Amino acid sequence: MIKGKRMRLFGNIVILYLLGTGAFAIDSNVDLFWKNWEKSDYQRAKNVGETVSLERPEYLIPLYYIDQIDTEKGYQEVIQQLLDLQKNAFANIDRLLEDCKNSIGSDTYLYYFVKAVIQNLKKATWEDTIDKSLKIKQSADALLYRFINSREHSIEDLRQAEKILPWNPSLLFINLRANLIMAKDISNSFDDCNYLLISNKLPLTVNDYRYLGQVFIGIKSLNIIGPAGPNGEPFYGELFHVTNWTLIDQMAPLHKLFFACTIGYDGFQNSSDAERILRDVPEELLEQYRDEVYILRIFENFNSYNYDKVLSIANEVVSNKGLSSRMIYNEYYNMAYKLEMNGMKYKIKLLIMAAPLLYQKAFENIPSWAGFSRNYIAYEWARSLYYNERYREAADLLEKNVDLSSFSFGTVILSWSYYRLNDKVKGKIYEDLFNKYFPDQKKIRDQFYSELSNINAK
Repeated sequence: MIKGKRMRLFGNIVILYLLGTGAFAIDSNVDLFWKNWEKSDYQRAKNVGETVSLERPEYLIPLYYIDQIDTEKGYQEVIQQLLDLQKNAFANIDRLLEDCKNSIGSDTYLYYFVKAVIQNLKKATWEDTIDKSLKIKQSADALLYRFINSREHSIEDLRQAEKILPWNPSLLFINLRANLIMAKDISNSFDDCNYLLISNKLPLTVNDYRYLGQVFIGIKSLNIIGPAGPNGEPFYGELFHVTNWTLIDQMAPLHKLFFACTIGYDGFQNSSDAERILRDVPEELLEQYRDEVYILRIFENFNSYNYDKVLSIANEVVSNKGLSSRMIYNEYYNMAYKLEMNGMKYKIKLLIMAAPLLYQKAFENIPSWAGFSRNYIAYEWARSLYYNERYREAADLLEKNVDLSSFSFGTVILSWSYYRLNDKVKGKIYEDLFNKYFPDQKKIRDQFYSELSNINAK
């Protein structure tokens, strides 16, 4: 931070130059984004779009729609979270159309496709624009968009999209789901299951496997038993059993692995079925997707109240710095939060100790473009360190990794940490900052203490 210093003329020239080159880089990437998308080079469009979205959050919107065709495990979930937080993304959606026009022209399929998306987001009519786009080019993404958003849900659009991108996991899954909705019977959709889970070599999204799990088990009532744990925890045992073993046995090993993890995770928490399915998965595949298996093992031991094993696995997790799947960091964050909250609620020290390790794993693997997630998970990690009485680490983490101007809630943990470290000066600085950013919180506390003193006086 520069405080009260006058920059010389040379410094101003350098700054202007850097700003100019930065703007040029963004403009260049914007151009590349649209041109790659127009060529249906979805992966390159995603990579460039992520860079642009750092400065222009409205680009998270087309990234979300591109992923409907070029699916990546957990990608849409993360993009959706970022969109929920970046409210200004939707305020600037008209800029997307202008950028598209400047890059590839206004008489292109993509121009009309984006216009349809924008009109749909604004709750306006869009049918004419998507029809125009399809007259220019029979694109899979436009056909899928019309299928998903049309009231008629014309299966013909889905069939045409599949002809353009055969073996595309997203199209195959939506086709399967459409058939299941119509037939309400998995046995009538064996061909779709065969293509999707046997011939298809690419993993589906997290929600796809969850949906398939729900289809396999059918609709059953839950009989939750509890409390059942050694510290008064509720019942964490198995809730469902998978019954369609014929199809699962025929799944490709990749899908067996992901499906096993899905039914072993929270929601199904069926460890015995998960382990049975994993027995048929080759060791090299288990190693390739070790992070999914790590999370499964944490769930299994958590559900069995083996908390010392949970801590042991968490330590092993952070020793492997990379991630097996690009978006699995979000699963580590969710797992850390679950452990921390349960540890604090039931006073289980081992879970409280395991949580910061998993927050650390999540933070170290967040994409550079996910700025808010970086701030938020660093804050959660610091809070977890604080409750482990690691006050210096908590303060250092926040000061080095959190932009307090955009994520000012971090000041509360900073204030608490410095007071615990007996640094009353810094503790008061951050306390005052918190009260400045969140005046309503101070009013609530002051009112509470005032009423408490009145009660004590009586």
